[in-house]
Amino acid sequence: MDHLFQLSQMQSIILPITIKIPNATVDSLARDSGLAWKTTRLVLKGQGTIASLDRLRVALKLKWSWTPLDQGVAPGAALAARRQAKGLSQRAMATRLEISPQTIVTLETRFAGRIDTLRRYLRILRINDVLIVPSKRLVPGQNDAAADVVYTPRDLAYKIQQTFASEIRGSVLDPARGDGAFYNAFPEWVDKHWCEASEGQDFFDWSTPVDWIVTNPPWSIFRDFLTHSLRIADNILFLAPLTHYTTKSRVKLIADAGFAVKRIVMVPTPADWPASGFQLAAVWLQKGWKGPAKFETM
Repeated sequence: MDHLFQLSQMQSIILPITIKIPNATVDSLARDSGLAWKTTRLVLKGQGTIASLDRLRVALKLKWSWTPLDQGVAPGAALAARRQAKGLSQRAMATRLEISPQTIVTLETRFAGRIDTLRRYLRILRINDVLIVPSKRLVPGQNDAAADVVYTPRDLAYKIQQTFASEIRGSVLDPARGDGAFYNAFPEWVDKHWCEASEGQDFFDWSTPVDWIVTNPPWSIFRDFLTHSLRIADNILFLAPLTHYTTKSRVKLIADAGFAVKRIVMVPTPADWPASGFQLAAVWLQKGWKGPAKFETM
C-alpha cells in the first residue's frame, strides 16, 4: 500500500481543477480531515459518503459549488432551490435518478447520502463540479464550473454589441442572461429573447429556431452550449477564451454542423477578472459561411 500516492497521479474527480496542492498526499489529507487513509482515497475517487466528503472539504478549505457565498444557507436547502428552479419535484428527481423519493428528501433536508448520488443529482442540474475554491470571481484556464459565475461588465457587453450591431437582425436569444449585460445591450430593432437556468428557463429546453444567439456562455459546459446553439441558430456570437474553439473535436463539431468562423474580435480581459493566461475573444460563427475569417482587436 503506497501511502505517498500523489493526488496528481490519482486525478481526483472530486477536487476542482483549479486547486493547487503540490505536496499533498492521501496520508496528509487523511490526517488533516481525520479520515482513515482508505476512506480518504475512496472519497477522492468519488465514492463513499457525503459526510466523509464534507470533512475533506473542510480540511481543504473548499466550498460546495452550488451554495451561495452566504454560508448560512445549508447545502441541502440550496440543492432543493436549484431543483425547484428547474421545475422538478422531489418525486421527478427521484424518478430520473432511479432512487427512492426518501433518498432525495434525506439529501435535501439532512444533506446525507452517497457521493455518487450527489454527483448524479448535480449532473441533472448541469452542475459539473462538486467543490470549488471559495471566490466571488474566478476565471479558470480550463472548463471549470466556477467560470459560470463570472458576469460580463456592462460596458464590455455594449462594446461587443456595437461591434456587431450592423450584422445582427431578426430574432436574438441570450441563452445565459445572468445579470442582463448582453440582453440589455441588444439593438432595439431585434426581437429579443432570453434563458437563465437559475430563473427556471433552461436553455436546453429551448427549441424555437432563432437568427442569432449572443452571450457569454457558461465555460464549464461550453461544448454543450455550442452544440445546442448550432442546432437552433444561424449565427452564434460567444464571448469566451479563443482556445475553446481550437481543439480538433471542437473544429470538427462546428464544421459538421455546416458553420464556419466569420469574424474574431480579440477582447481585453476585464480589469476585475483574474488573468487566465488565455486570449478572450468574441467569435462569430455563421451557418453556410465559406469565406475567410476576419481577425480584429477591440
